[in-house]
Order: sequence, then C-alpha cells, then structure tokens
Amino acid sequence: MTQGGLAPQPEKHRLAALDPRPCVVEKLGSGGQGEWDGYVDGHPKGNLYHRYAWRTVAERAYRMRTPFLVARERAGGAIQGVLPLFVVDSFLSRYVI
Repeated sequence: MTQGGLAPQPEKHRLAALDPRPCVVEKLGSGGQGEWDGYVDGHPKGNLYHRYAWRTVAERAYRMRTPFLVARERAGGAIQGVLPLFVVDSFLSRYVI
C-alpha cells in the first residue's frame, strides 16, 4: 500500500501528467467508440463509468448533451487522455459534470 492507499501506477501514466508538451484536444468523432473504450480499458484508472456506453445512457435516458473530449499528441494521433463531459440543464442553471 502506498500513500493515500493507492497502488503504484505504471511509469508512463505518471509521467504523462507531468509532460509539458502541447497536445490537441478535440471532440470525439463519430465512430470513435472503439478507440475511446480501448483507451479506457487499457488505462489503470479506467473504469465502467468512463466507458462510451454511459454517453448513450445519458443522451437517451436523461437527454443530456455529452461532449466527450480526447487529447492527442497530434491531430489524428493515438489518444493520450479522455474527458467524458455531461451537460446538465435544470430549471435554474446549466452545469457540466
């Protein structure tokens, strides 16, 4: 067990967070489900709630907008990070989770 109770992470994921090189952030395009899930499945902190299927659930069941973002080293390159966003509209406000 390590500090905070978290298991040690592979070196490449720890270093990625410290990498100062610029990257390209873009919305996930149509047909990107397999690439998204492949990244999530291969990441040590990826879990069920990061998978693409939750996008479909949020859109259909809750009518949320779901801009899923991906970070790439360069346009069209391999995914280096993902950010699933869900836009929640209420009577009084709009927020993103």
